[in-house]
Amino acid sequence: MARPSLKSISKRYGQYETFGGKDYQEAKRAGYSDSEIKSWLDQDLNRLHPDNRPGGVSGLYDELSSGYVDPTKAVNIDRGSSYVPTESNWAAPYEPEGMTPFEYDYQKTLDIANIDKQIKEMQLESAENIQKLSNMNKLAVANTAVNQSILGGLVSAFNF
Repeated sequence: MARPSLKSISKRYGQYETFGGKDYQEAKRAGYSDSEIKSWLDQDLNRLHPDNRPGGVSGLYDELSSGYVDPTKAVNIDRGSSYVPTESNWAAPYEPEGMTPFEYDYQKTLDIANIDKQIKEMQLESAENIQKLSNMNKLAVANTAVNQSILGGLVSAFNF
């Protein structure tokens, strides 16, 4: 059986349709050597996501050049062999949410903003509760002083 092309592997696996960590793993599984993969990428570095290009933050190209590719960076997505890229599915849906990476990132940003809002509300509520406790403590201290004064007056009135 013929091995799949690196282009078809790049389209099928990983977070984006550009070549990345999961594509590298699948290419190795299909029998490609590091030099074959690097040679294919060298023909057009746009085959790599910008983060994986030379000097990129994810560093797949640099790792491949050094001889060690970190397997923990791979995003485990398989679009299936019948996947045909279109403008409406430009990137693989995240499982299980069924979102594009942009939708996923946007939702996570909203989630973080909501958590931030909840934390601020809890901080405000805590500050209000602390103020209430402080007021109750002041009231208790004042009541104690009043009670002592009343008690002192009773004691002297009855000459105990």
